[in-house]
Amino acid sequence: MNKPKIILKMDVDEDIENCLSFFKRNSKENPRFVKWFLPNELLYILKGKINRAKINKILRKYTRNAFKNNNQKIKENVKKARKDWKAVEKKYFGIVNKIFKNHPWPKGKYIGFASVFTMYPRNIKDKTFFFPGIVYSKGTPLTTAVIGHEVLHFMFFDYIKKKYRLNTNSKIKGKEEKYLWKVSEVFNSVIESWNPYYKIFKFKTPPYTGKNLYKRMRRQWIENPDINGLLDKWI
Repeated sequence: MNKPKIILKMDVDEDIENCLSFFKRNSKENPRFVKWFLPNELLYILKGKINRAKINKILRKYTRNAFKNNNQKIKENVKKARKDWKAVEKKYFGIVNKIFKNHPWPKGKYIGFASVFTMYPRNIKDKTFFFPGIVYSKGTPLTTAVIGHEVLHFMFFDYIKKKYRLNTNSKIKGKEEKYLWKVSEVFNSVIESWNPYYKIFKFKTPPYTGKNLYKRMRRQWIENPDINGLLDKWI
């Protein structure tokens, strides 16, 4: 089967870098994302006039302490995530390959890192992403659904790169600056609500951006689940 190997691991330094870069990237442009990302006990850093150096120091300390205090829990969750992913990956790659007409997966090491935060970014170029390291309860498909969601982005952006010659930061005339990112997030939500995919994880990611776009795209996909026909309407 056409599929990459997904490696799931625990690395506190990776999550520290994840936290610092997420805060730097979104603190001004997307402050609501930062509020979603940080635990309640860290939200105070958004209210006072704390300089960036001190904020970074606070974030580093929090992350290291969180990994130290939850070390065994995170190890157990990573182990469980590997087991749970193995149980669904055949069906997952089967349906994604079908959606993208057996487009080959982009080359690279696909590595997921456990995170103590509550948003899970990915790096399209490096093929790395983050998944829940602590938020995991028995019977909850959140972790595998997050993995599926992030890996789907890798295929989406490789597909539009080959088909439309567009990269993650490409700008389209007449569209907002981060239009392609919005389309990719909405596309993921559409696929996650599509019954053949939904049966795998039984979990949907609510569209936190482009809700009107989501309604239209979902209707179009249900009427004709063809990736080329859909993307030609939006890209």
